[in-house]
Amino acid sequence: MMDHLNGHWTPSGFRHDYSSRSATQLEKELIAYCPAEGGDDERQAILTDLTAAYFGEVLLNQAGGRWKWDNTAGELTDGAPVVVPDPSLGLEAIDPAVIARRALTKRTGRVVTGEVRRLRKAVGEYQKARPEWRPDRVPTPRVRDWDLESVRYADDVDQWRGECLRDFRQWWLEEVGGDRYAWVFNPASMDLMEKVLRERCASVEEFDAVSGERFWIVAAWYVGMAAVHGKGAVWQYRAVDPDAPEGGMYAADNYWTGSIFVNQRNHLDGHAAHPSAMLRGALEEGGSLRRELDRFKDPHPDR
Repeated sequence: MMDHLNGHWTPSGFRHDYSSRSATQLEKELIAYCPAEGGDDERQAILTDLTAAYFGEVLLNQAGGRWKWDNTAGELTDGAPVVVPDPSLGLEAIDPAVIARRALTKRTGRVVTGEVRRLRKAVGEYQKARPEWRPDRVPTPRVRDWDLESVRYADDVDQWRGECLRDFRQWWLEEVGGDRYAWVFNPASMDLMEKVLRERCASVEEFDAVSGERFWIVAAWYVGMAAVHGKGAVWQYRAVDPDAPEGGMYAADNYWTGSIFVNQRNHLDGHAAHPSAMLRGALEEGGSLRRELDRFKDPHPDR
């Protein structure tokens, strides 16, 4: 769940550290993406569940304890995962999903902050007579930021992007020609890219034949950057997990595994694409790079 939250919903630059500050920021993001009335119920349900899981980890960092399944909890389901604070505090279990839904109802951006303060107060009161005491928590497996796929491979993506940018600056303009001010990742430059592409590859077969060459790589990077700049997409990468089940998210046979792609985070109905596939699609009958770029939704008006 945390990988899905970090990889698809949190804003760029979000610090996935389970601090109270990050929880407050996430609460504001939740409110921004989920309108007070109407909206996409499926998207709201997914984001609320993911945010609740994050809130739970934040609360555990404040008051210790552990996750537990409670058959009596849950406003909308038969049972729910709850946070049980360190038993020494004598506090009742907390349903983070209730906090997330309350945040959407109140829309103040301060609901989770209030819960954090309540727990800190309880810890402080208990510590008055026991200054050396600290809340004890049971670690949750695979939620630390360095355990998340979306975090671990960010450096690989950044390195690849840096290499492509260097080639673009030092080699691309000399190789393909044209005014450097025309190559600014806007929709108009897609027409220029398509012209250059068709001059070099008259067919899909010719494009496939140059797969992996310098032109192919930098051109793919460029159209991906156009989606990043104009459509609010982000670069992502999923490494192959040899233990993943066939067809699973990290399986070798999964379309999105093993190569870098661009993805519209924060859009349940957003688009994702391998930039090389965008170039290839432009060469297919009736295809164009403009059309490939337009498959991405326009950026969210609130972002």
